[in-house]
Amino acid sequence: MFEDRVIQFLGVTQPVEAKIFGQRYVLRPVNDMEVGPEDILVADDGAGSELVARHKGVILKVSLDTRRAQRFPILCSRNTVIPEGARVLILRAGGIGDHIMSGPAIEAFRKKRLNQDGQALWLSVQADMFPLFESHPDIDRLLPLPATLDQVLEADYVLDLSSMIQAEDFTLMHPIDVYMAAFGVAGDAREQSIKPFLRWCRPQPSQACTHLLEGIRKDNPGKKLVTLHWQASVQLRTFPPERFARLTWINRDCVFLVAHHCSQSENTQRMIQEYGLNAINLSAYMTELDNFLYIIKASDFVISADTCAYHAAAGFRVPSLSLFGSLSSHLRTSYYPDNIALDAHYVGKSCRSPCGRHKGKCPEAHLLGTPYSPCLLSYAEDRINAAFEQLKARML
Repeated sequence: MFEDRVIQFLGVTQPVEAKIFGQRYVLRPVNDMEVGPEDILVADDGAGSELVARHKGVILKVSLDTRRAQRFPILCSRNTVIPEGARVLILRAGGIGDHIMSGPAIEAFRKKRLNQDGQALWLSVQADMFPLFESHPDIDRLLPLPATLDQVLEADYVLDLSSMIQAEDFTLMHPIDVYMAAFGVAGDAREQSIKPFLRWCRPQPSQACTHLLEGIRKDNPGKKLVTLHWQASVQLRTFPPERFARLTWINRDCVFLVAHHCSQSENTQRMIQEYGLNAINLSAYMTELDNFLYIIKASDFVISADTCAYHAAAGFRVPSLSLFGSLSSHLRTSYYPDNIALDAHYVGKSCRSPCGRHKGKCPEAHLLGTPYSPCLLSYAEDRINAAFEQLKARML
């Protein structure tokens, strides 16, 4: 029975027409006489738990005895032998960086474990993340996450990546190695990571975003475009933007762009003005992933906190500078040949960097009453400027 596993089945308590992770769903409630498999959602544990918590009273977990079904996908493990003609569905939720770093493992999985006649690889991810995979040559079908039960029933095997990964793995290994091990293809990371992870990705930006960037290039002939990205998904890894101020003024041969999520547009503009950054705020245009990927791919350099921007830069082989605090850079950048990574050298009252945290709150920041992690505040502007000069010199 799958209720004993990580995979979750979800239903609704009332008629629902809503967009979830970028995908539109029309669902009948579980007590409706006409409810069918198209009304039951299937997700990994992380996404399922998030939806239930976010929509209490509307979305709930349901129990299905899959043994009573005439046909249900076999749960795939690291050692499952997959026969000819099998359709394998991978369930994978995650952020932009997570999905980019899973790319080499997907390629290796197809090459090593799904290379027989008639075999097909299906991937279920948040529809918001589709631009990362829509042109992937190894993926035969792309499904939203959550998928509907009728879609899952079409597969022969289902591989829930969440069930094969422990959270602490990411503090001990590079995520690419974590995903390789989860897919049962450990040992192929170096071979797969030599190639740009996003070489198949062709962003389809909005016309407004395209015209905006074309105008910036026209107004700044011969200058390099540098994307700054200090906003992380958690405050623990968000970099203090004031440390970039001098950098944006002394590099007269560059135009600095900031492309945070659109929800951060006003806050980003306030920080640019408050700290005196010589940068153009594009965040209002970052309404969809295609626009963000387009900006990263078009950049000559990317400077990033420990967040998705330097992963995307690595995927497109755009030279990048990344700044680390709580995690050691070798756990994230060892497969990125075009990246220069800096580590904080901080010794505080309650910790020293790297402490190994990648989520949650920073106890030292709480102790000192600072909005940013003290290890990130410890970066001197001159150190960042020197590293950027080194990056530019390396790419000449």
